[in-house]
Amino acid sequence: MRIRLQKKCSNMMKLLFSLSFLLPFAQSVAQFTVDEDTLQNSNILSTDLQNDVTNASLNSRLSYKAEFEKYTFTLSNIFNSDITKLSSNFIRDKEQLEFSVRYKLSDKLSVGPGAGLRSLSDDRSVELNRNYSNFIFADVLYEPIRNFKINSKFGFLRDEQIGESNSGVKFLINAEYPDFFIDDYSLSSIVDINYEDLSVKKNYNVGFVSDLFKSFSGYADNLGSIRAYMNKIDLFFPASADVQKSYGIKSNIETRAENMVELEDKLRYLIHENILLNVSGGLLLRSSKREIRFKTFSNTLNFDRNYDASVSEIGIKFSGEMQNELGMFLNKIKLQFIEKDETHKPVNLNGFTPAQVREIEKIERNKNYSNLLTTLSAETNIRLSDLHGISVTGSASIFRYDTNSDENFDDRDEQFLIGEIKHRYSNLRNFSIETAFSVNRASLKYLFAERSSNNNINTIYKLSVNSVFKPFEALVSRSSFQISANYTVYDFEDILSQVQSFSYRQLILRDSVDFTLSPAIIFKVFGEFRLSEQGEFNDLEFSLKPLTLFDDRFIRADINVKIFGEAEAYLGYRFYQQMRYNYNLGVKELSNTFRNYGPIGGIKIPAINRTLINFQGGLEILRFDNSLMNTESTFFSINIFWEI
Repeated sequence: MRIRLQKKCSNMMKLLFSLSFLLPFAQSVAQFTVDEDTLQNSNILSTDLQNDVTNASLNSRLSYKAEFEKYTFTLSNIFNSDITKLSSNFIRDKEQLEFSVRYKLSDKLSVGPGAGLRSLSDDRSVELNRNYSNFIFADVLYEPIRNFKINSKFGFLRDEQIGESNSGVKFLINAEYPDFFIDDYSLSSIVDINYEDLSVKKNYNVGFVSDLFKSFSGYADNLGSIRAYMNKIDLFFPASADVQKSYGIKSNIETRAENMVELEDKLRYLIHENILLNVSGGLLLRSSKREIRFKTFSNTLNFDRNYDASVSEIGIKFSGEMQNELGMFLNKIKLQFIEKDETHKPVNLNGFTPAQVREIEKIERNKNYSNLLTTLSAETNIRLSDLHGISVTGSASIFRYDTNSDENFDDRDEQFLIGEIKHRYSNLRNFSIETAFSVNRASLKYLFAERSSNNNINTIYKLSVNSVFKPFEALVSRSSFQISANYTVYDFEDILSQVQSFSYRQLILRDSVDFTLSPAIIFKVFGEFRLSEQGEFNDLEFSLKPLTLFDDRFIRADINVKIFGEAEAYLGYRFYQQMRYNYNLGVKELSNTFRNYGPIGGIKIPAINRTLINFQGGLEILRFDNSLMNTESTFFSINIFWEI
């Protein structure tokens, strides 16, 4: 069933910029976090429904499996509906549904019918953004030995994409052997095969994953992995005017084929009782090809989608890490090396003129590149006492990007330096504090003059303090302070093109207090103050010319009451204000003010009959300097998780 939420809205385009600052503060909608194993292995029903002034969404998931004597029934459904509220509503729905019933013929073999449905619709275009398919199949599950399962589905598929219908046979085979032991070796493998032979389209996908693990006398272990796939898919896309005229069709077909093999090996070795070595390496080989079925060879080519091309990629990676514990010191050092090379070539150029061939080859040649990333990082943790600890971390990276074309000027070198020192203190009773200072420096250098105007050095300094204080059992205070300065300095400043060095400085203060009035009643207050300044920066004189200043303030107070055991109801009020200032000849002038405030409340019901429910709603009151933009609206969210 398709559920669409629609709500009238006005002045949406004017509100979007202001709301982008508000969203991290205003609603703080509580979400349930569910373990991934629970989602994959349990019978569950989950629903998340949200509706506010700019968006509405419904996300539902159902996974159910039941056995009745010799019958096994499975049902899964994922449905997503999103609405963007502007001057008119834009709606996008996506659904995946599959069910099957298998009958157990023997301990090793089960068979039965099944069906699957996939749909995607977007009301911005009736055909171009609508895909639909249904699959009716025979479902066979074969388990020749324990833990080795082969599941195959064979049937009839009907597919519709941008108004083009296809039908034909489809089969899928999935084989899994998660735990196969040979002496001291453990092998895990998965094979997936998907093939579609339709009236116009021919699609296939073959994937293979295997991991081999061995432990050596408890002092070392090794994990080798291989991942490979090859696939081909045909996609419809709107035909150009030349193709429509030449072939009498409205949709062209693009064929995408890709092959990939990835090898990786990881070794852990305990050199000494307190020295651990981790070494890993990998190789990646990938090739892909794009082919257009119907082409024209006019002088006005659409080069993006009117010729065939291939891409080949090779990548290697290596990393070595050593961990060492010596007295109060815990040290770690790591070296990482990643290299990648990508080559683009046009193919099947018969029919193009020599001039067109040269232009196409130039386009693809300009896409070729190779890059190399080398990183050295180190970390030291010092336990001075039970109360004090210090950690020092640092890393240095060099990234090189090279092209093989004389007409591509993207060749560049990038350097990254990161350092941080952190101090932790805890009195082991009711107070802890962490102080950190970090420096992040990034350098970007293009090698050719054509792009050198982008050369710059970006430096970020950050000082932060976080503390937790619990003077007595009923009161907990959490505070944080952060000040940062971000300076970007260009090597070559150009006033005409507005390439100028700039700064961005920020001060953030946060504080929250939880006060337990009784075992069933808790009073909570959270506040934040943020100043953000942007300006021009003169590196030679280390001087600033401020341009804009944002003053953001937020406060929220809640009263939480426990009801019916673990259930909790809460009611509160929040207030957010942003004042924007511009600087005129060094004088700060208020430009505009935006406020959002209103009541908020909800109820949380956790772990009652294996059900989690959260409802939150409230009123948003938006106020601007221009009273014509003022508006009020309600918002709500509902989250339900039910383990059936």
